[in-house]
Amino acid sequence: MKRALYKDTENALIAGVCAGLADYFSINRAGLRMLVIALCLFSLPLVLISYIALTILLKNKPKIPQKVPFDVAQQESLSAAFARALNKSEQEIATLETNITRLEAYVTSDHFELKRKIWEL
Repeated sequence: MKRALYKDTENALIAGVCAGLADYFSINRAGLRMLVIALCLFSLPLVLISYIALTILLKNKPKIPQKVPFDVAQQESLSAAFARALNKSEQEIATLETNITRLEAYVTSDHFELKRKIWEL
């Protein structure tokens, strides 16, 4: 799966650029922030321009929806609904089986064969 670079606004101190970079490169956020502060001592304008550019260019990290666990009442309700649906399906299958048996008995009967021959005349 291809990873993308995002701003991590949930773990941000300022704009989330350092948190996003740390997440992308799988490094410690605090360590990266200290490195950025150290770089500011040597080249403040370059670091500020880079930080502002990344703040503007990077998209926010998409939020992953958290799964909400079912409570017991919901599970019982779903189980009951499933049981009703299964029971209804079993009844419909039994009805279909009865109808197919009747149809098979009729088609294989002498009466059906006689009617078919009359219609052919």
